[in-house]
Amino acid sequence: MEEINPFTRKPETRDLKHYVAEPTPATRDQLSQGFGCLVPESFVRLVNRALDEKNYELRRANGYYSDLGFGFDGRLTRSLIPDAKVTEQSDPAMPPEFFPLGNMLDSIVMYGYVVLAPEVPYEDYPVATFEGADDCIIVRGRDTEDAFLEMAFFLLHQGIRDAVNEQLDELSPMPRCPKGVDRFDWAQQHGPARGKIRETIVPDASRVIPRSGIKTLCKRTLKELGRPMRWKEFVQRAYESLRSRKVERCACNVVTPPSGYRYLPTCNNVGVLAPEASFDAGALPEFTLKDRQIWQRCLTAAEEALSRGFPGTSLYYLQSGWNLGGDSEKTFVDTMCRTYRELNRELIAAKTMRNFEYFAKYRS
Repeated sequence: MEEINPFTRKPETRDLKHYVAEPTPATRDQLSQGFGCLVPESFVRLVNRALDEKNYELRRANGYYSDLGFGFDGRLTRSLIPDAKVTEQSDPAMPPEFFPLGNMLDSIVMYGYVVLAPEVPYEDYPVATFEGADDCIIVRGRDTEDAFLEMAFFLLHQGIRDAVNEQLDELSPMPRCPKGVDRFDWAQQHGPARGKIRETIVPDASRVIPRSGIKTLCKRTLKELGRPMRWKEFVQRAYESLRSRKVERCACNVVTPPSGYRYLPTCNNVGVLAPEASFDAGALPEFTLKDRQIWQRCLTAAEEALSRGFPGTSLYYLQSGWNLGGDSEKTFVDTMCRTYRELNRELIAAKTMRNFEYFAKYRS
């Protein structure tokens, strides 16, 4: 095997900590090859910032955004050094449209793009997190910029809460609890009035104290995204995010179907985006994650729809049954791949079969 500069030994004998990429910016084609989908330009800029700041030492670059709660996995290393021996995080229940980018603080929770229709030339994709135990994705942003902003905003939430509480105590101090009165009852008695005052408070940016280094990292990230903003504005945006934050979000909230396409939400929060003509006119049943082991019923309905020439309807049933038992069944996965090919989505079909075959050896 040919050596890659600046190695002194062959790449396959080295650990990740020794991998150093060529000191030239990563290209979109390189990263798209490594991450499995056409990555947006904004993601390329974020990667190149990490590489440049860490002198192209890949282990250090992988953790450049760790203070934001995000870390690259082996896909970044393999994008730049194709024969590198690295680990890529995956999960057998991962929805086919979910293309991992990295993980959340070295945990099993993965960040990834939700690529619903590779044939549609979107400039960016929704970013979501996925954990196998949850059986569904949680959308974190409508695109790369929105997701990284949310990561940065989240870092300030505790500092904002502390600042708001400090301002609240100045405007409406909590009366001292009399002796003999239950403290919980006393707090409940005075809580509603203070809560109304809290709603009117705008946090003082000068009182919001982030952890060491967070302020600098947030500024650099925003600059790389082309969204520089003053600290006061940044705190205000983070405060608005905190007030409107949702625990779970579905892709239907961030997907705008192009002309001639239709979007249908599914119980795993991914949904189906396909041409209008690929759906039949009949009403479709709704499924929930409580409907365990219904994959057989979904598979039968999907095969029937596919035989009638409606791959969009077929994919709706398959997507609904994917996290309800179908992801581990060969017949189910075969039908899903045929459906993707009917929709001209060879990229997702190949990824689906590759992931299934990889985990099949661990099931037997």
